[in-house]
Amino acid sequence: MSKISASEYRFCLILWESEPIEASKLTRICEEKLGWKRTTTYTVIKRLCESGIIVNHNGTVSSLISREEAETSEIDEMLNEKFEGSVPRFLTAFTKRQSLSEREIDEIQKMIDKIMERIMLNIINISLSAVPFLVAVLLYRIVFKNNAKWTRMILWALAGLKLMLPFSIESPFGFFENSRTVSSVTVEGNSFEANAQMNLIDRNLNDYIDSNYYEGTVVDGKISVFNILFIVYLAVLISIIIYSVLSYLRLKRTLKNSSVLEDNIYISSIIESPFVMGYFKPSVYLPSDLSETDSRFVLKHEKEHIYHHDHVYKLLGYFLCAVHWFNPLIWLAYNCFSKDIELCCDERVIKKMNSSDRADYSAALLNLSIRRNGFVSPLAFGENDVKGRIKSIMKYKKTSLWIIVVSIILIIFLGIGFMTERKQSLEIEIEVPVANGETLYYEYEYKLKADGYKVYITSYYDEDMEAVINSGVKEYGVYLTKGYKAEINTVKDDVFTLGIRVNNSRTQTVRLKIEGVSLESLNLDS
Repeated sequence: MSKISASEYRFCLILWESEPIEASKLTRICEEKLGWKRTTTYTVIKRLCESGIIVNHNGTVSSLISREEAETSEIDEMLNEKFEGSVPRFLTAFTKRQSLSEREIDEIQKMIDKIMERIMLNIINISLSAVPFLVAVLLYRIVFKNNAKWTRMILWALAGLKLMLPFSIESPFGFFENSRTVSSVTVEGNSFEANAQMNLIDRNLNDYIDSNYYEGTVVDGKISVFNILFIVYLAVLISIIIYSVLSYLRLKRTLKNSSVLEDNIYISSIIESPFVMGYFKPSVYLPSDLSETDSRFVLKHEKEHIYHHDHVYKLLGYFLCAVHWFNPLIWLAYNCFSKDIELCCDERVIKKMNSSDRADYSAALLNLSIRRNGFVSPLAFGENDVKGRIKSIMKYKKTSLWIIVVSIILIIFLGIGFMTERKQSLEIEIEVPVANGETLYYEYEYKLKADGYKVYITSYYDEDMEAVINSGVKEYGVYLTKGYKAEINTVKDDVFTLGIRVNNSRTQTVRLKIEGVSLESLNLDS
């Protein structure tokens, strides 16, 4: 991409905010904001067209590259020119404020802010999109409480995967449309206008801003709500990690004088309950006053944990809690997940026992239940909910084949439904006044952005009409009939306005469903 000069960049900032725009209107804006003469603006338009940065189609100007692409190119060029492509040298200069102009520092700061905002938005969206799945798993535990516990573990594994995936999987079988809807909330310019690309949020934020700030108040640059949240989020996350690591190291230091019973099994006089510690080479720690019979059954249980890598899965669960610490449902889910790990392990152990051994196993658990809580570190895998486990053992019955088949079908159904998402659609409303026998054109208040190469529009309006999308370069039209989905070919990432041509006999609202698009910005020309 050709290098953009400082003056051309200021011009592009105006274009990005209002494109597509007629060249005559653009010259007036440049005269007002930049003090340029009409001929100067046309010269810049011509030069940028020749460079392949913008396009002037029949007097309508629009960009061929986004602001983010331009900023990224500028930063890459600066890295190559001033630091020979070395990121460490750049970071050294940035922290010392050497060899960088004020504009370069400002652009780099904007890039860092954008990265912070994007990370925070992704984490919030991932966390919110997993909430319905977590609720479904919690309900499954209640409704199918006597079912085989391994079925719960499959659902927990899928829910954990949902919390780790930074992207959504599209399919027509998803229970929800694309649920990662929280977008950037910024406050900028003289008008203090917040734009979250969500009508409900925008309306309430802007009402609050209008009632709390007087006209003419100026914000220096752009303030992103999520940049502030990211700093708070990171501080809490680091605190959780530091606490967990320090408590683990403290416990490890406390246990260094434990006696070796055999291989990876240790006995300690300072612990009350058994637990597993370590991840690559896990070890079992037993209280020194545990009877021989109780120790035998406890070791069966702990070895079963290690064999199935339960200590690793619990660590991953705790890691997800730390990442999503602001979501209380995830902490609740983790608590239930920890209990289910124990129940599932008990189930695997007692399957191999006769009725007499099961009674002794339950007695060993009962003896553990009268001891104080052995939870000494969030990273140590201790026993929990012993009383609940005893009840589960007493009620244990081998699950019949038909219940297992039904459970597997239900798990597949829930997995596909919650792990995938349908394509996002918008339901919009356009106010249409009385047309008095004329066919008139009305535009929607927001510009839209094509997510792919096709846009689908469904009308809920009683009368037939024509829908028109205009990218500034090309106009597409399609005939709409109530209840039928119409298809329009578009260009991916194309930004366009949406309008309708309709002859209305009375003032009413036209409701449309649009698939394959996302909200871009307010349509200032509507």
